[in-house]
Amino acid sequence: MFGFEVLRSGCITKSCVIPNMTEQGYFYIPLSDGAHGRTTRVWINRKAIVQKKEKDKVIYQINDWLTYKVTQKGNVVLLPRDDKNETIIHLFATCGYRGTSKIDIKHGKKVIICSHYHSARGALGISQHGLFLVRDGTIFTIERTGRLYGAPEVITAKIVFAPNGIDLIETQEESDKELMQML
Repeated sequence: MFGFEVLRSGCITKSCVIPNMTEQGYFYIPLSDGAHGRTTRVWINRKAIVQKKEKDKVIYQINDWLTYKVTQKGNVVLLPRDDKNETIIHLFATCGYRGTSKIDIKHGKKVIICSHYHSARGALGISQHGLFLVRDGTIFTIERTGRLYGAPEVITAKIVFAPNGIDLIETQEESDKELMQML
């Protein structure tokens, strides 16, 4: 599973999301949600886990092509997907110092959205992050407030499915179109 982070400087980084495991052997992704270190667990079906052995260690990774299901209790469970038309990614939008961030999505679906507090009550900033069901060409608009020290307040990025994985590429054309419509 791919994870993307929009840093305070405006750069976009890509990483691999690593699952945690309970004592009973169930896999999950912890997402910070709210103040005082609360977390929301997103459960992962065992069929969506890939097990790799390196030397004397066993490493668990999440399959890149996923879908999801919401249980009756409201828990989100990630499931493996056969076709490669759409998948789930994790996106974290870092806010500016003492600011907030907001993620909007076009041509995709929000699975779960959480807030990450940079201090106990969020006085140092509240960043938004979550899981999104995306297709090739899905567009994200990230709005950030706070002290950004010259970094852009609004970032528009597009999902691109490549043969070697998925990329989130910053685009200027969407913001230029909106600017031209305003004039």
